[in-house]
Amino acid sequence: MEQEEEFYIGYQDEAPESYRKWIVRLVLILSFSVPGLAFLIAMGQSGISSGTFEYGTWSEVEGWVFEKPYPHLRIVHGKDRQGIPIGQTLLLVGPRKTGAKDIVEGFIADEAPLWAKLRGTWIYDDGKGVFELTQGSKSLVNSGTPPATAQKPLSVGKFPGTQTLQGEIVDPKCHFGAMNPGEGAVHQQCAALCVLGGIPPVLKVVRGTSYEYYILVTPDGLPMSEEITDYMGRPVQLSGKISSLDDWFILYVEGTPELL
Repeated sequence: MEQEEEFYIGYQDEAPESYRKWIVRLVLILSFSVPGLAFLIAMGQSGISSGTFEYGTWSEVEGWVFEKPYPHLRIVHGKDRQGIPIGQTLLLVGPRKTGAKDIVEGFIADEAPLWAKLRGTWIYDDGKGVFELTQGSKSLVNSGTPPATAQKPLSVGKFPGTQTLQGEIVDPKCHFGAMNPGEGAVHQQCAALCVLGGIPPVLKVVRGTSYEYYILVTPDGLPMSEEITDYMGRPVQLSGKISSLDDWFILYVEGTPELL
């Protein structure tokens, strides 16, 4: 004999047993699934960046200014036990989404390194520094003969062999503090505009619990822009020779990047 379906009207004092059981099961399912779903969503979100952009605060730095492959300033902090100069490289950028090429060309002659003091705004994170020449050509405080204690910059030499690396291409100005988030899919268009404006593209590579950063150039050591913008903010694989530039690496990209 077919069992009759229980009928329930909302204004009745008590719901049938079948309705009570169904509601209890639904409440139990939701009590476990909703927190779990919230946890998974939270885990999928990007963390808050620890980068710093000292907006509105002027600072002065002094060292050797270079024009190529991208404008940068090399600070020498002395020598190690072997007598090798200890240096730090600051990537130079312009205000907003621009590089510092036009600014540096205005006060550096014959592409030779220039000893100078620059005024601008610090951007930094993860031990790496970017310095914004916020006042354009007025960012040059003075230049001339370096002090006797200043060490001449070391030449850059390539490591042997071709390496293959996987990571995300970021623009260092936003990534190290000017934007949050400064990486990932949500930042692709902004990063592409920054690189088109002359800010150097950088490959961020995960090494366990830390990161390595590779400034990207062509096999001939020239700047990259249009050929790399479609890959900004996306997991990629790049191959090429590697050299060091103080606390940075340089990757001489060979071939076309491969999306992962």
